[in-house]
Order: sequence, then C-alpha cells, then structure tokens
Amino acid sequence: MALKQVRPAMIATLALGLTLVVSGCSLFGQPRDDAGVLTAEVSIHINNTRVGDCLVDFQETADEVSDVKAVPCTVPHDAEVFGRTENVLASADYWAQHYCLQEFTSYVGIEWDDSILRVSYLSPKVGDSDKVLVCVTYEKGVTDSTTSLKGAAR
Repeated sequence: MALKQVRPAMIATLALGLTLVVSGCSLFGQPRDDAGVLTAEVSIHINNTRVGDCLVDFQETADEVSDVKAVPCTVPHDAEVFGRTENVLASADYWAQHYCLQEFTSYVGIEWDDSILRVSYLSPKVGDSDKVLVCVTYEKGVTDSTTSLKGAAR
C-alpha cells in the first residue's frame, strides 16, 4: 500500500527534473537557451564553458583558473571563448600554439597574424580532474564589447 502512495510522488519529481533539463533551465547556475547560448550572467567552472561564451573580468595572465564569469555576448564583456578541447595531454603552451591559432581563423574569419585581436588560453587549476584548454580572444583595452567576435574578420 505504501509503495502505491510513493510512486506518484516519484513520477512527479522525475517529470519536473526532465522538464527542467529539456527546457534548458538549470538548477546549477548555467542559464542557456535551447541553442546553448547563455541567457544571463553566471559564474561557471572552466570545464563548463562553451565556444561562443563571452567573459567579463578576463585576466590574460591567469592561465590556470577554476571559475570564470560568463555573460551573453549582448552584455558588456571583454573576452570570448572561440575554441575548446578536452583531454589535453601535452603542455598547454603547445596546444595553445597549435590548436587555438587554428581555431581562431575558423571562428573569427581572419588569420591571427593579420588580426587586431589577441589570443590567450585558460586551463583548469592543477588538481582538477579534467584537463581542458579554452581558447580566448579579446581586443586589448576593450572591456565593454556587446557583440560577438565570431566572423568579425578583424
């Protein structure tokens, strides 16, 4: 008898959880729309960043981080994630020179050597279980951009 009373509550809880996941809503602070684009400011672990996420308070010298502040690209920001790869086995510097520069051309639409934009990278702090490399581009001195650099060709 008690099993029959618990079952409807379990079904309702599972349905609510599935609705939250399918709708793109998150209880863990990563508000994204159906396309995966951020819809609000959020502090997220570097492993949860996605290509196209825009960052605020980006620090070029902080190559190993845990969390970053990400925002929709329509909100003032100073950097943008343009590449991301997992399971980095070699040094981050090696991957940054090879992977990030290749991804830059595809994302921005111009060779890095011909661009006014700068390239940097971030990786998790030592001790984090996953080793990712996040490629970031920015324009020196610009902290209030409200557009994406995807396809900017500059």
